[in-house]
Amino acid sequence: LVVALYPYPLVLLAIFHNGWTLGEMHCKVSGFVMGLSVIGSIFNITAIAINRYCYICHSFAYDKVYSCWNTMLYVSLIWVLTVIATVPNFFVGSLKYDPRIYSCTFVQTASSYYTIAVVVIHFIVPITVVSFCYLRIWVLVLQVRRRVKSETKP
Repeated sequence: LVVALYPYPLVLLAIFHNGWTLGEMHCKVSGFVMGLSVIGSIFNITAIAINRYCYICHSFAYDKVYSCWNTMLYVSLIWVLTVIATVPNFFVGSLKYDPRIYSCTFVQTASSYYTIAVVVIHFIVPITVVSFCYLRIWVLVLQVRRRVKSETKP
């Protein structure tokens, strides 16, 4: 919702003026908010996968691990990590206007080491975690299916 209220109208303004006219600070804040949205979504999808994995594969411990208090802590942690993961963009100089998309966004040419770190932390690690979680769920489903089939055979 925040993305719809702040960065997207600025994109429309950039399209209308055929370029960014609001200055560097608005550019950085717009890119930061977009980054929060993208990275927050990725981290939340990862957290949902972990939650589903715990619920299905470790159901006896689930209620303790995901008590109301712990769940609030996890949600807070996700957003704190999202902010921590996005803040360095201000200092690396990687938030720039990209005329191809009429938007201020992460520019990969700022630093190759930083770009590699971003790809690993923001994409490779979450994809690996999500893949692991859903693979383990799938394996458990196959095991239960085999067990049920063998028990129902006369």
